[in-house]
Amino acid sequence: MRPKHLHLTETDDYLRAAFRDLRPRQDVATLLKVSDKELIYLLFRKNAPRYRQFSLRKRDGGARVISAPEGSLKIVQQKLNQVLQAVYRPKAPVHGFARDRSIVSNAAPHADRRWVLNLDLENFFPSIHFGRVMGMFAGKTYGLPRPAAMTLAQICCYQKAMPQGAPTSPVVSNMVCGPLDIQLRKLAAAHNCNYTRYADDITFSTDRPQFPAALASVTDDAVKIGDDLRRVIEANSFRIHEAKVRLRTRGERQEVTGLIANAFPNVTRQFVRRVRGMLHAWKTFGEAAAHAEFVNKHDRKQRRPEGQQPRFRDVLRGRLAFIRMVKGPTDPLYVRLWHRLAALAPDTYAPIREVHNIDDVPSALWILESDAAGAQGSGFVLERYGLVTCDHCVHPDTVAFRANDPLTRYAVRVRQRSDVLDLAIVEIEHGTPLGGILRAGNSVAMKPGDSIELFGFPNYAKGQEASRTSTTVSGRAAREGTQMLIVAAPTFAGISGGPATDSAGNVIGVIKTGFDGHDAVPGRIIDIAELGKLLPPTF
Repeated sequence: MRPKHLHLTETDDYLRAAFRDLRPRQDVATLLKVSDKELIYLLFRKNAPRYRQFSLRKRDGGARVISAPEGSLKIVQQKLNQVLQAVYRPKAPVHGFARDRSIVSNAAPHADRRWVLNLDLENFFPSIHFGRVMGMFAGKTYGLPRPAAMTLAQICCYQKAMPQGAPTSPVVSNMVCGPLDIQLRKLAAAHNCNYTRYADDITFSTDRPQFPAALASVTDDAVKIGDDLRRVIEANSFRIHEAKVRLRTRGERQEVTGLIANAFPNVTRQFVRRVRGMLHAWKTFGEAAAHAEFVNKHDRKQRRPEGQQPRFRDVLRGRLAFIRMVKGPTDPLYVRLWHRLAALAPDTYAPIREVHNIDDVPSALWILESDAAGAQGSGFVLERYGLVTCDHCVHPDTVAFRANDPLTRYAVRVRQRSDVLDLAIVEIEHGTPLGGILRAGNSVAMKPGDSIELFGFPNYAKGQEASRTSTTVSGRAAREGTQMLIVAAPTFAGISGGPATDSAGNVIGVIKTGFDGHDAVPGRIIDIAELGKLLPPTF
């Protein structure tokens, strides 16, 4: 018996309203698009196992038991996960299993701090039992009637606890931890600390000369959790994993969710060395031999016993994708490592082009388009920042694509933006081929009469290549505190967000204005130095 629909197509607003209106079990079945009879069968069948269990080894040598739902139950849980993701509003300190958050955002609040405290919650998923899940759905925050709350808990739980391996478990764990997050955030604020949580991984940090004893202290070279912190965690029915408590000062290696946080979130040197070693082994001994060596001696990835072994090149690409996520898509280290992978597998991966010639600038250009807003703009990839454009070019449904491949469109996510500066930095989907990368030039040295090149897609039509306009700087101006260059040539609608470069192809500004054919005015260029106000290049 298999549900007819594999996922829900309704909007988040609809799913939130439908969740609030749940009453009997039949309402839950209707929301998840299965019949009540099918739902009963999936939850209470006795003749066939609902879950498949297997063990994965842990780094400390122990075993982690995974309970993965089978077939139709998994589909129902995936649909319920869609509903709960729409309903759950993650608290500011929560970074695990939350939309648009990651281990990078989790580590960022603790970067460059005098003290960093790390601790884990013991048996995190198994400690969230059926009663806690049902009580959470029926409690003050969500207020569902008992029949609906019980049905949802039955879908989410296995053997009276929350299984590690179910699609619903991550978001449900965050929902259950709502009171814990509120209380720990208040405790942290009372002692001038930052607090974040990524699943069972909890971090506090501060710049105070001494770490607050209410949270933790060092005694006889051991870290002792403070009474106030322990009281809050145990009052929320969790326990501290005593062996994983760490309190580090700025002079030591401060690690947060696997990233180094001493100066800014960064990958460890050991991780980079391993990636370099894998690339070297491939080049020296060939892909097959390097793969065999990796599997036999170095592969610590947790995989299902019956799972298919990934190709060596795919493992490498995944590790490079991790470096890209942490350091940014234009980070020089990432670019160098990617070039080595692309050289080893030219049939699979294309190299990233670092622009050193003004004629190659179009390789770094992107078109941004929004159907809902009826808007189109330009953008470009800049070293150490990513995809740069104007703020007024970015809308909720904006997609990015290349002029030579207009049918392949990528979702974008705003990383930072400012309507005052009219600048935005957006991220393209992970794995997107970047094309070219531009470098920032010396905008301060630009003076009236200097030559300047404008690139972008004014009045873009399918199949159109990037335009290039040669003009000169006619002066400088400051608008609402934003430094701009005024250029002699007018700029046209659609070129906003494109780069203005010097004669060597280095970016000295972002094109701000474009006219629609009626009011030809000199173009305005936002000084590239203004980008530092939006987001310093810390990659």
